[in-house]
Amino acid sequence: MEETIDRGPAVKKTALIAAIFMMSLAVHAEDAIQTEIFFSKKIKLTQKTRVAVVPFELTAGWAGAPSEAMTKKSVESKNTEKFELALLQSGVSVVERNKLDSVLAELSLTQSGLTDANSMKVGKVLAADIIVTGTIPLWSYHDNIKKGFFEVLIKGIVVETGEVAFKASFSTQIPATNDEFRFQMAQLETKVYRIFGENMEKKVTKK
Repeated sequence: MEETIDRGPAVKKTALIAAIFMMSLAVHAEDAIQTEIFFSKKIKLTQKTRVAVVPFELTAGWAGAPSEAMTKKSVESKNTEKFELALLQSGVSVVERNKLDSVLAELSLTQSGLTDANSMKVGKVLAADIIVTGTIPLWSYHDNIKKGFFEVLIKGIVVETGEVAFKASFSTQIPATNDEFRFQMAQLETKVYRIFGENMEKKVTKK
């Protein structure tokens, strides 16, 4: 009689983690984007889910930019727009940016250092189901090593309860010359938000 050996839950769990890790490497080996994405199983996303996106905040500048203030604003705006597009393509509804800007001004708030409590307040005024904040702690080019670095952190909060609906982080580096950096970074940003959008689309119930 053939003997069946139960190796126990610990061994099975280790094998499962190893399989997931190898799958993750296979998915992101080409672009070397370190990706972490979490969606709450308790939060149901549908095509009627209204999502408001607070303008992303760049907390690190790019040394060498002709105008740091202009570069900061441009990076924040383009990343916000690309993320909003990814949300729309996933199937949810996105609150218009001008409406959000008006509410921020009305409440005398800015995206800089916006707390979860204030974010929820903004979301309630906009009748949004989820309010999203994004931080870009790394967006820089280092000419001495010919590399650019990018990192973005995203968090979606349920307006009514304050629960985390989803969280994501992306970080990577790209080889580039000074002249190539902006173009390649723009492509990288698009790829990052496409990854998020494709994952979110799987969670959205189509009706």
